[in-house]
Amino acid sequence: MCKASTSGNSHHYTPHTPTNNPRSSFTVKQANKVGVTGYVKNASDGSVQGEAQGEESSLKQFVEHLNKGPSAADVNKVETSDIEPKQGESGFSQ
Repeated sequence: MCKASTSGNSHHYTPHTPTNNPRSSFTVKQANKVGVTGYVKNASDGSVQGEAQGEESSLKQFVEHLNKGPSAADVNKVETSDIEPKQGESGFSQ
């Protein structure tokens, strides 16, 4: 799930990719690379869920990275939705 935001822009993301989960560390790496804050977690169904916030252009890049995924993953789809920004976030956690 991708929730992301920028002073009012926020997305919720869910890359649906079953199997081993190198996706969480990939997601953290990509978030840090483009400068978004938030979190990612592995869901019990094998998907990855999280929230991200940042500048609109950074969020767009982030979602593009999520759609590609790491080489060991098969990303079926990435769902996004807007959410309210979270105050005080300073990094991206796993």
